[in-house]
Amino acid sequence: MNNQLWCEHLDKASKYTLIKYYVGDKEVVLRVQTWFCSECGIHGSQTEVINEEQPKIQLFNFERQMTAPAL
Repeated sequence: MNNQLWCEHLDKASKYTLIKYYVGDKEVVLRVQTWFCSECGIHGSQTEVINEEQPKIQLFNFERQMTAPAL
């Protein structure tokens, strides 16, 4: 795996994927966000375990942005 970097370009392609895991009798949902900058090729991902009790609208909370350390 590569270290995650961030670039200053604003236009990035982003995709959310939901993956269900079954652990015993419990269902766990993992939300994966991947992103790619078409200008410089920098890419990365972020994951989060989703609580099934959350409303579906919160599964895709676009107001929460990834933050990156200044380079």
